Amino acid sequence: MSGEQRPGRDLKNFVLPESGQLLETGDPWEPYQVLDSFGRPIEPVATYLRDLMAADSSPLTPRSYGMDLLRWWRYLWAFGIEWDRAVREDARDFMLWMKLADSRYASTGVTAARTLPRYLRPGVTVRRRDPRTR
Repeated sequence: MSGEQRPGRDLKNFVLPESGQLLETGDPWEPYQVLDSFGRPIEPVATYLRDLMAADSSPLTPRSYGMDLLRWWRYLWAFGIEWDRAVREDARDFMLWMKLADSRYASTGVTAARTLPRYLRPGVTVRRRDPRTR
């Protein structure tokens, strides 16, 4: 599949659909699930996140990776690409779109507040624990 070409994509005007979701489960063995638009876990992502949990990483790492994988999956869904049929050009276009989208928001002053981490959203104050009280 390495030589497969995709038809041209209008990345300049592409808007990522908001299908699927990242679900916080409350289960320490599987703290996050990436769900498809029907609310079903995406099995390859679930397997990857379980493997990630077995590694020595921060408890927030699966959340971060889950958000990234949800974005990738949304991109694939938007272009009708099966995850196991994606080729290098698909990954390249995805990365290019993210760069373009980020620069477009930066140049207009618009931020997609829903996609920002909570502590970066407008009007949100973060309280930090006083290190002397630990």
